[in-house]
Amino acid sequence: MRLPKLVTGDRTRALRTRVTALLEEHNVRLEGESKDTAPLIRSGKLDSLGLFKLALFIEQEIGREVDVAAFDLAKEWNTIDDIVRFIAAQRGAN
Repeated sequence: MRLPKLVTGDRTRALRTRVTALLEEHNVRLEGESKDTAPLIRSGKLDSLGLFKLALFIEQEIGREVDVAAFDLAKEWNTIDDIVRFIAAQRGAN
């Protein structure tokens, strides 16, 4: 059964909101930029502690551990858009 686009869109927006809140809690500043596409890792805005917290958040979202050494974090988690796509793909892999 396929979910209506509105439901899927609402779920994605809610996820973006939670990711943004997590980043703001870690003092990642995205003023004057498109929050969804602003570089986080490559720009140095997200440090190692922030990455650790993000990994824990993602593990909670997908319901299993993530081996962060198994992929390129700077590619897969560099923006909020990337993080949301990663979580959606991992949820689909379950």
